[in-house]
Amino acid sequence: HITGMGYAIGHYARWVRRGAVRVEAESSDPLVQVTAFRDDADKRLVLVVINNDHGPQQLRINAKGFSLMGRTTGEQSTAHAFWKALPPIEIGHKGGVSLNVPGSSVTSLAVTV
Repeated sequence: HITGMGYAIGHYARWVRRGAVRVEAESSDPLVQVTAFRDDADKRLVLVVINNDHGPQQLRINAKGFSLMGRTTGEQSTAHAFWKALPPIEIGHKGGVSLNVPGSSVTSLAVTV
């Protein structure tokens, strides 16, 4: 039996590959935690975002020192669905990514750099 915490930890195990380096990431909301990893082997930036708020949050992801390109892929876990694949998300014209995440969820994103 995998607990909710086990599924949350699974986001790191499923998306962060050996050799990836943790890079600084910050959130403007204390209930939204973000961890970022630079994966040079796969030329991508990986983010794991935990929304501890009960309500949905609008994420706006911008990277300093990275040029984000292509599409973002990912998956999301909530109390009702675990590791659900997200549809591809286009990089905005200013090089950022916007995404709504549900309350009490964990979202993993990978974007080509």
